Amino acid sequence: MCGIAGAIDWRGRDKRAIVAAMASALAHRGPDGEGIAVSGAATLGHRRLAVIDLSQAAAQPMFDGAGRYAIVFNGEIYNFKDVRAELEREGVVLRTQGDTEIVLEAYRRWGADALARLDGMFAFAIWDNAAERLFLARDRFGEKPLYYAETADGFVFASQLDALLAEHAIARRLDETALANFMAWGYASGPQAAIAGVRRLPPASHAAYDRNGFSGPRTYWTLLDHYGAADAPRDLDTAAEALGEALDRASQSQLVSDVRVGAFLSGGIDSSSIVAAIARARPARDLDTFCIGFDVAGFSETDEARRVAAHLGTAHQDRTITAGDAAGANWAAAWDEPFADTSMVATWILARFARERVTVALSGDGGDELFAGYETYAADALRRGLAILPGAVLNGAAALVDAIAPVRRGKVTWDFKGRRFLEYASSSAIDAHVDWRRIFADAEIAALLRPAWQQVRDVDVRAQARTAYAEAKDLHWLDRMGYVDIRTWLPDDILVKVDRATMAHGLEARAPFLDRRLAEFAAGLAPELKMKGLARKRVLKRSQRARLPAATIARRKAGFNAPVGAWAMGWAATLDPVGLAGDVFEPKAVAALIADHVGQRADNGHKLFALSNFALWRQRLGV
Repeated sequence: MCGIAGAIDWRGRDKRAIVAAMASALAHRGPDGEGIAVSGAATLGHRRLAVIDLSQAAAQPMFDGAGRYAIVFNGEIYNFKDVRAELEREGVVLRTQGDTEIVLEAYRRWGADALARLDGMFAFAIWDNAAERLFLARDRFGEKPLYYAETADGFVFASQLDALLAEHAIARRLDETALANFMAWGYASGPQAAIAGVRRLPPASHAAYDRNGFSGPRTYWTLLDHYGAADAPRDLDTAAEALGEALDRASQSQLVSDVRVGAFLSGGIDSSSIVAAIARARPARDLDTFCIGFDVAGFSETDEARRVAAHLGTAHQDRTITAGDAAGANWAAAWDEPFADTSMVATWILARFARERVTVALSGDGGDELFAGYETYAADALRRGLAILPGAVLNGAAALVDAIAPVRRGKVTWDFKGRRFLEYASSSAIDAHVDWRRIFADAEIAALLRPAWQQVRDVDVRAQARTAYAEAKDLHWLDRMGYVDIRTWLPDDILVKVDRATMAHGLEARAPFLDRRLAEFAAGLAPELKMKGLARKRVLKRSQRARLPAATIARRKAGFNAPVGAWAMGWAATLDPVGLAGDVFEPKAVAALIADHVGQRADNGHKLFALSNFALWRQRLGV
């Protein structure tokens, strides 16, 4: 795992200092080495986290034998030995034992078609000096990030937005679309980055840049091609057996490493399934597993994780974190874009904890999207059942719940769920699905924004979800919603959180559920195997009956949310409304959020967490 950066300058100016500054900003992603190389109009930079082939021969930027092509690569190719064998059969002579050279030679031989052969997580750039052409590519689900921008005289790219800003030609101006999406969801959604003029290469796409300008992005793979596969098993037991085998293959293929590998273990079905699959391939006592708990009742999962670890026999470690631990950690510096998923704090601390013993950690990310694990899918089903009721009835029920239900600060309490469900149940299917995850509603956004920023209200914050929903128009409603989450929530929230939190400590995170073959298999399964009635993850749970404790399989989904509502009671009163508002928000509106939270008239913990993170991000990047 690494950090990559580069600049193309057609005027021949020396970009080594700028690329070196970009690479320096990525040092946390690659603490094991730095490389800068110039090839014609291109200057490439790399920070290395050595995981496969630890020798200096595998350092980057890496050139082919003739010196025409150069690559900077971030990620891992799990099937690189298979691709290596194919290249060698075709007469290619290889100089290293790692996967970077495999990507370079595969592209040199097959061009963009090489992407179909690569199984893994990756973002890379290959410069063809003879053609003066840069090729960019990103993995299928967006596990690894890649930002880029065109300048007056060239092009720049980097693994993170803050690194890209070392190129002073990029103005540090907040993008209105990104701001609107952040206020709605807590993250920037889609290809537009938080800085105007900077873009994110979408998952499963490639692009190119040469003297004629930028071309792309072009999609090279889509999960849409695999839903409702004709050869997929139809009954639950057969599907569960096949899924268990697919999990074994995916998890065990991702153990390839020349450094120590561990796993995150929350005690939920996803991470537990991955650990169980690993334990079938190697002695469990040699597998380090890690869990973070909280000191607030209802949030900690350490007991559940210990149960699974004891059942499987792993070398398990856990820690409990407090509000003081969260306040004392420098987690905000890890986010190059504004971000407000409350689990970012715990994930950052968990990654720091795991890095004390391992360099690679496997996680259960992707299981909820592939097997209908989120409660929003149950809400979707309930909404469909209530579709016969007039919107006025649902809106009236929402007002009644809001008036009589007490304010609680627990982990997604039932009164919160009821409020949120009824608030959006009368919306369209896709709008309701995404709006259940809202931080600020449309009216709240309008009230918060200063007059100079009111145009942000015109941004369609549901555009990305609606586009994905339209793409999946021929699917069953459950698969359709899962596809929306795979195209939006997963790459823009979940995978951003994991990438930034782990790479902040030079820890590589891997997600076996996002193995291409496993994901394609899951997509092919009939929807009722994933969810029937309100019972979710049916086939995944059935696949683990002989592997995990019955209590783990029967356990309801808990999530990894931090207790920001409770924590905020300690720091909300100290917040400065004027400083928090800056030049974007109305201080009086911010002050009202603080007062209502401190006065326990509303749980505004998540909203204040979002505004605080936004202010910290702007301060750190000078936006």
